[in-house]
Amino acid sequence: MPHRVPNLTELRAQARDDYRAKLPGADSLLPVSNLRVVGDVQAELVYGLYGYQLAVVRDLMPDTAEDEWLERRAATKGIFRKPAAAASGTVLLTGTEGAGVDAGAELQTKSGVVLAVAEGVVLGAGATPCTVEAAVAGAAGNLDAGTALSFRTAISGVDADAVVAAGGIAGGAEAERDDALRARYLDRLREPPQGGALGDYRQWALEVPGVTRVWPARAEMGPGTVTVRFMMDEVRADDAGIPQGTDASDYAAGDGDQQIVFDHISELRPLGADVFVVAPVPVPLDVEIADLHPDTPAVRAAILSELADMLYRDAEPGGTIRLSRIGEAVSVATGEGHHTLVAPAADVTHGAGEIAVPGALSFE
Repeated sequence: MPHRVPNLTELRAQARDDYRAKLPGADSLLPVSNLRVVGDVQAELVYGLYGYQLAVVRDLMPDTAEDEWLERRAATKGIFRKPAAAASGTVLLTGTEGAGVDAGAELQTKSGVVLAVAEGVVLGAGATPCTVEAAVAGAAGNLDAGTALSFRTAISGVDADAVVAAGGIAGGAEAERDDALRARYLDRLREPPQGGALGDYRQWALEVPGVTRVWPARAEMGPGTVTVRFMMDEVRADDAGIPQGTDASDYAAGDGDQQIVFDHISELRPLGADVFVVAPVPVPLDVEIADLHPDTPAVRAAILSELADMLYRDAEPGGTIRLSRIGEAVSVATGEGHHTLVAPAADVTHGAGEIAVPGALSFE
């Protein structure tokens, strides 16, 4: 039988009973009794020791360890917390031919995201590409192609305005949370490296900052090929988690998120493996609900959140979203009393490479 930790009330009662049993005539139950106060203090100390022991046990187990203990356990398998990463990419500069821009010059978006020039450039006759990196690590530095920028300090001969080039500014991500690090660590324990098995490709892709879900597949592009599809649910939340960039392979260079993942996998894959890193094709899942009770903004928001969580768990390229899972997600939303699911009317199956993402949520 597993050991049950007594609660504080039980420990206090036990201390008072012990004093009464071992000191005949003493009454540790009186509110003003010194023995009652001493017993309560001892019980609180013991309760704290129980809590410490539980914390030690939690950190000893791979599926519950936290913080530095989780990092230490994962490090024994060569898995390390992904640090916050700074986004980088290319911007297009214009101005007088021959004008120069030194490394370190800063540009910014209207929202205040700052990018620093990584390598100095000399402007050509047309738009000149220039490599930049976000000044602050994190997902905020990721920018879509075409985003407008301006130099923070005027540079002679260089136009003040610039634009993000094709492929965008990519690669920015926050430091990895405990739950994501723990999932990668448990994945390694359950599926050790096998020199190029599909599980290896999944683990390699998940090592890239910002990558949250991965689906590798064999032979989609021909014998000896491995196709890796992935999602960036937090970094690319504004794009439904879909990576932003151009698909990358040994046969055609990509850019953006796909190229970053491809470059990382290329350093680890076995010789002879042809790898294609591609973004899933998003297919919005529209849901229509009738007779919602109670129909309040809070309940509607809770339903939207539960549907998004369900898709995070269930959606995969070429997969099927079951009607029962949609109904379940609506039913477990906080505050929902009852509803009628109008659409979809049946399971939703997706084609190869397609993945369900949150769509329109409407109410009758």
